[in-house]
Amino acid sequence: MTAPLDPTVLLVALAGGLLLGLAYFAGLWVTVRRVGKCARPATLLVKSFVVRLLPLLAGLWLASRRGAPALAACLAGFFLARFLAVRVVRQPLAGGKHSRGTEPGVSL
Repeated sequence: MTAPLDPTVLLVALAGGLLLGLAYFAGLWVTVRRVGKCARPATLLVKSFVVRLLPLLAGLWLASRRGAPALAACLAGFFLARFLAVRVVRQPLAGGKHSRGTEPGVSL
C-alpha cells in the first residue's frame, strides 16, 4: 500500500528545486561573465561546473529519498528557475540593447 501524497513535502521540494536552480543559474551567469577575463577559461568552466553540479545532485538526491513525486516537484522547481533565469537575461538594458547582445526571440 502506498502512502498518500503530502502537499507539504511537495511544496518544500518545489521550493528546494527553485532555490537549487536559482543558485545553479546564478553561478553559471557569474562564470560566463568572468570567462572572458580569465587566463585559464577551460579550468574556470570545469571548476564552475563541478561546484554548481554537486549541490544540485545532492538536492535532487535528497528529494528522491522522499519519493518520485517529491523528485518531480524538485525538478519542476529547477526548470521554473531556468525559465525565470532566461527571462531575466533577455530583459532589455537601459540603452535598448539586450543583455545577451542579441535580439529577443533568437534562441541558442
